[in-house]
Amino acid sequence: MLLFNRDRVAGLVSEIRKALGRLESLRVLNKEEFLRDTHKVSSAKYNLIVAIECAIDICTKCNITKWFWSAGKLCGYIQGLGRTRGV
Repeated sequence: MLLFNRDRVAGLVSEIRKALGRLESLRVLNKEEFLRDTHKVSSAKYNLIVAIECAIDICTKCNITKWFWSAGKLCGYIQGLGRTRGV
């Protein structure tokens, strides 16, 4: 059985979703337009870092990193956690 603070994990998942939403809004730009605007590039970097740090924090809070040997399996677990826990 996993022991973790459900509200904390829900907050982290929410932050990941916000960061991914911001990245998604940049995705519609063509490559040249995106690379010309340093603010957009900086925003993309920042939001990618936020999403990664939140995912790492979820793994730390749930103490699950020792159970998975690959990033793909860990990613699948985090996605499943969001679906099955109603986060």
